[in-house]
Amino acid sequence: MLAQLGNHIFEGLKSPGSWSENGGVRYGRIALVNGKDALQFTGEELGEIRLSLLFSVDFCDPVAEVEALRQSMVSAEVLPFIMGDGTVVGKYVITSVDLTPQRYSPTGVLEVASVSVDLLEHTGGDAPAAKGMAVKPDRSAVRITPPPPPVQPPATPVPTAADSIAADISKGRAAVNRMKETVRKVKQGTTKFKRGVRDVRRLADEVKQVYQTAKTKVENTKKIIQRAQQLPTSLEGAIQYAENLAKLDNVADMSVLEMNVDTLAASAEKVGISATSIVAFSATKEGGN
Repeated sequence: MLAQLGNHIFEGLKSPGSWSENGGVRYGRIALVNGKDALQFTGEELGEIRLSLLFSVDFCDPVAEVEALRQSMVSAEVLPFIMGDGTVVGKYVITSVDLTPQRYSPTGVLEVASVSVDLLEHTGGDAPAAKGMAVKPDRSAVRITPPPPPVQPPATPVPTAADSIAADISKGRAAVNRMKETVRKVKQGTTKFKRGVRDVRRLADEVKQVYQTAKTKVENTKKIIQRAQQLPTSLEGAIQYAENLAKLDNVADMSVLEMNVDTLAASAEKVGISATSIVAFSATKEGGN
């Protein structure tokens, strides 16, 4: 988990694509006779945070995510903002939720959307603690020491699609070899003919099933490759925009810098949409899982 805002969890593909913070202080002007005004420090401004999010039907329900954020906004909820490592950023209220639809289904259901969420620091009473996490009222960075994680057994390596297909083919060959052994035993008279026929029939059904499974996995792998065809082009574009930014030097015009960053951001979003579609498909039964 990257961060938690109240009950809103930002993790994985739901993590903010960009994050900006604003902070400042106030000064009062004191008019002086025959002199320039004097300044008096009067305190800090409330902190502001803007989160840029991408919600896609490939990994979440965009409508439900946006509705939950808007509900927290109109309910004037005071939300503790906590990083995944336990650092407390502070308490905030949501002041705006700006939605930019990117794709709808044929029936008009929102499928992909960019969302900007504006947060304003809240310095009033304590907000309720986020589930499973202790929130301290002090806004300064507080490190919460989590309990030691339970000892986990070593992770089992995840087989690749090629490993799985090869395993199915190996099972088929083993069953065929057992069929040949059955025929040999019948010829030698160590196994009765009827039993041999029954065993061969059973093994033939086993071969058919494992080969059918292998065929399905091959077809699903082809589908994943087809869905991934757009990704190399998207990545090439993003790499080029990033290289251009990496070479910028002595830029005098803010608009030039902003334009280049916005271009890279749009390209990165395109890569994200292409990649999430592939990952989501791979995780389905049709994709082989």
